[in-house]
Amino acid sequence: MLRSFVSFAAIMLLLAATFVMPPSAEARRCGEKPPETLLSLYRNSTGIYVSRFDRVEDFAVIEDEKEYSVVDIRRHFSVSGTLKGEARKFVVVEEQEYRSKDIQPEEPESEEQLPAETETPETDADTETEEEEYFGPPRLEPGDEVLIFVKNGETEGSVVLTDYRDAVKKLNPEAMAAYEQRVKELNGIFGSGKVDDAEIVSWLVRTTEDPITRWEGAYELNTAFETFEWKEKRAAIVKEKTARGEKLEDWEIDPEEGSEGDETEIDTSAYARLLTDGQKQRLLNVLLEQMPAKDGAEGEGKLRKMSEGDRILLELVARWGDDRLAVFLLEQLKANPDVPYLNSQLMEKIALVLDDQRVKDLAERYGRIYYEDSEEITDDDAEAVVMEKTDTDTPEIPETGEPSKEADADIESAGSKVKRKTYGELRAELMSAFVLQSEQVLADPERQLAAK
Repeated sequence: MLRSFVSFAAIMLLLAATFVMPPSAEARRCGEKPPETLLSLYRNSTGIYVSRFDRVEDFAVIEDEKEYSVVDIRRHFSVSGTLKGEARKFVVVEEQEYRSKDIQPEEPESEEQLPAETETPETDADTETEEEEYFGPPRLEPGDEVLIFVKNGETEGSVVLTDYRDAVKKLNPEAMAAYEQRVKELNGIFGSGKVDDAEIVSWLVRTTEDPITRWEGAYELNTAFETFEWKEKRAAIVKEKTARGEKLEDWEIDPEEGSEGDETEIDTSAYARLLTDGQKQRLLNVLLEQMPAKDGAEGEGKLRKMSEGDRILLELVARWGDDRLAVFLLEQLKANPDVPYLNSQLMEKIALVLDDQRVKDLAERYGRIYYEDSEEITDDDAEAVVMEKTDTDTPEIPETGEPSKEADADIESAGSKVKRKTYGELRAELMSAFVLQSEQVLADPERQLAAK
């Protein structure tokens, strides 16, 4: 329960933060680093190389403490292709690596020294969870083919990774070819002198259309829209407070306050304004093309699992999606009934497209409990407790017109018989009601006529 409460509190904190500053700036203020896209890596890199990882060597120990050490290391790469910057045959990347020391607790001399209670030992499931939550650079083995992004180091002739986490991409041959093509296109855009934002937007659309690079384009465009929307909200708040003669907060006066003055951060909100209606439809069609085939067509009934790039693209196109998108998302929802977080996101987007109050209410209720453990009993609140009829009849009222004390007690007892559900049961009911209501909205003749 504590874990659920902490998760809920974290979610509410993040939601509240979006009204203060754009997502990228808030992430930096909270100590979280937003991911770097191919476009941002390109802008900030002096060199981009198609390489093979050779080896890593320890160069010097910088810190050596009881619980950890910090080591200056060198990663060696053999270069097979230079996409940007000085041509090289080899690249040696300088890094500092933090290493935790595994300190074993001292063994007790006798059984009397054993603690009365011991912590639950770590299970394989716990280990797998930790591995799944790893957000560092890819773990490399000698011979791995990678695309690396570097910039000049502090000493002359040295290079470091452009980003500690995202500047090394371990790619198969097909993915490498796709990324090479995208980088070469950026060379053409940035090599012509003044950079045309409209050309970058066109490049982002093409990048999003390719499944291999979809995340790169969709994330960049979605961030552009988030920043653009935040600026509009900020402007409205400033206008309102100014009209009332109220004092402005620092972040309202300076929209960059809280971004820590990151020189590499570029305002991309212009991309949101430049995206044309035709380009928006192209992006929407990318998702709609994944809808299951019908009427005996090849691949009938098959629904491809959404990738991370697809999910970011969904965040983007939900802003202008139509009923076709709602139908597609309902299919996704029904295909993944046991993934509460994904379901909550899908329901939120469907509600946005359909603009039906009942659908919105059901999505909101589901969103308030999606993170709860399935087997946990619901809290004692009105929407989570379902009254059930009982076999106990209401006691008859005596001829005097006044119920007896026994009858009074029976009435109170009968009225208090309730069945409290688990969160898993409640989520299933809410989702079933949500799907039914959404399908009814989509089947409305007037709505179908207006869509034609």
